[in-house]
Amino acid sequence: MSEANAFAVKTVRFPVWRIIENGGMSGIKSLASLELANISTGLWTRNALESNEFVSSHKRESIKLTRCAVRDLGFNREPKIKQVWSIIEEVGGLCPVDLGPNLRLQLMNQPFEDRFFVAMNTLPMSPDNNNRGIFYLCCKRDVRKKKELWLETCAIDENAPIGLRNEIVFVLK
Repeated sequence: MSEANAFAVKTVRFPVWRIIENGGMSGIKSLASLELANISTGLWTRNALESNEFVSSHKRESIKLTRCAVRDLGFNREPKIKQVWSIIEEVGGLCPVDLGPNLRLQLMNQPFEDRFFVAMNTLPMSPDNNNRGIFYLCCKRDVRKKKELWLETCAIDENAPIGLRNEIVFVLK
């Protein structure tokens, strides 16, 4: 049994959560589109979008996504990120790196306090490439208690644990 499977306790079929159009936007174009849509980003996200590793497919394609809590992948205790990614690759796939901004632009009706990670290969969050992260979509209340949509980048270490209640989006096969 693989290290990832040692934690899995059940097999589940995951429903389609969203079908989105992905691809066709460079990181710079993504950043401009996010700004035009009044979506908040931080320095780490801007660095990730401007990095050479942010590569977008030249053509648009429909991608089926599912969303679940880490525990729904069959874990009964906090797994390491690399274990979660391994299970995701068995039941579906990691998201293309350009999916985060495309999904953020297509998910404008995200409810308050909703948040989730995008299961993907990491991108550099700093020009020196020392910190790497994945996209994180959330809807917060700003200081005026108005809805504020964010595309954030969360630092990640594949050997770090992730909480069972954390929500993750990934590609369905």
